[in-house]
Amino acid sequence: MLSQGRVDEALRLIESARIESPNDPETLAAEHRVRSQWISSKLIEVRIARLAGNKGDSIELMRKILKLENDWSLIPTGAVYSTQAEETSYLSEFILKQIYQALENNHPLEAMVRFKSDRSLLEDLLKIKTMKLKNSISAQMQSYCSNGAAATKPITPVLHSKTSDFATKYYSAVFLKRTCATFQIPVILPKLKNSVKLFGSLTPKIALTNIPPERSSDFSRELKNEFKRSIWYETEADGKLEIKLAGPLDEKIDIEAAYRSKPYTVRVAYEEKTIRQKKSEKTGLETLFSILAWALTTYIPDQEVNNHDGTVTVYETKYRDETRYFSYQVKEITQTLSVDWQITLNPHEKAHTFKFKDQIKTISDEHDVSFPDAKLEPAQRKLVRSADWLLSLNRKLMDRLNEEFNVAWIDRFCTHLTNDPEVLHRCVYGANGHAPALVNDWFKTRYGIEIETWRQLVAVHK
Repeated sequence: MLSQGRVDEALRLIESARIESPNDPETLAAEHRVRSQWISSKLIEVRIARLAGNKGDSIELMRKILKLENDWSLIPTGAVYSTQAEETSYLSEFILKQIYQALENNHPLEAMVRFKSDRSLLEDLLKIKTMKLKNSISAQMQSYCSNGAAATKPITPVLHSKTSDFATKYYSAVFLKRTCATFQIPVILPKLKNSVKLFGSLTPKIALTNIPPERSSDFSRELKNEFKRSIWYETEADGKLEIKLAGPLDEKIDIEAAYRSKPYTVRVAYEEKTIRQKKSEKTGLETLFSILAWALTTYIPDQEVNNHDGTVTVYETKYRDETRYFSYQVKEITQTLSVDWQITLNPHEKAHTFKFKDQIKTISDEHDVSFPDAKLEPAQRKLVRSADWLLSLNRKLMDRLNEEFNVAWIDRFCTHLTNDPEVLHRCVYGANGHAPALVNDWFKTRYGIEIETWRQLVAVHK
């Protein structure tokens, strides 16, 4: 297989063999050979891809090789080592070039993301000293956060409209503060007026039918708590955001006749025939013992038939366990609980409506049949309490609600866009994976990274 160049297949097979025989010396030796050959073959693929101009494929495969070598504690030797040293040189050059290019483009966020992604590769595997690079990224980030101010700590950016997007721009300033905090650079901003009216509380209007009373009050409380984790909430705000929930909780029970069978075991006697050499006649005492054993126990003596050729045919009674099936009729009870709710948010008098649907189906048997041998007893239908199901449904509803809070933000602030950075930063503030392409393109051009990459970098959860 290796001689045919099927190194991926060989690697999969040897990994399976290693799982089955983890300590077998031959398997361990074969594993080492296969891994070494896999690395050698893949390094050739790296070189071919690079020379063909497929730099992306070449780089990603080289990353994979280095990672697996580290996982396997395998260091190539000879010609393979020389090939790897050359390709590794191209890889490190590529990574460093990307980071320095980001710095040259004044994209310290992009530089930091790229450095974090490849830090272990650069420092642990390629043994490259990165202190100078880290200092360069930090210096540019410091300059970005200070925004032309004196390099004092805590840094106080000079916020003038002619020199900064952050002069009187609330969401641009929030973006700056979040970003700089990730680099542990404190930013003191003047108190800026939010262009968006946020809300200090949620006013639920629940018109859900067939809901148990205890769950209706629970929903109201849980909705209010979830709202406090949304982007529409502000502690000091006076406004109240209205949310309406309307729709039924439906329960349907279907009953059908059904047949079941349950296994049980019976002990069955059977006769086994063998031919043996004829024994001498039993003594009177042996005969007496056989009669007593037969009379006082369940012992069944063997029966012998003389074949008149010095042999006898012995008929011996034995027992075996056999599985039988007991059939019985039941009522099959199918319970279906479902919700089909319409939920409406009304931020800034612009309704945002969405549907929330879910259901659960359970099946149970009801019968009065008793058959102890199969451990079968009468059974009652097993139904899920609607209150219990709604309680389990709660987290799913709250996750959906939190997502819709973000969608409502995008509907409100990401539909009519201008080139004003404050307008775009305001959209980004609530764009949890749903930002329009225009905003994504602007953000990538301005900062060198995707919006979601930035959100992960600064740990934005709203």
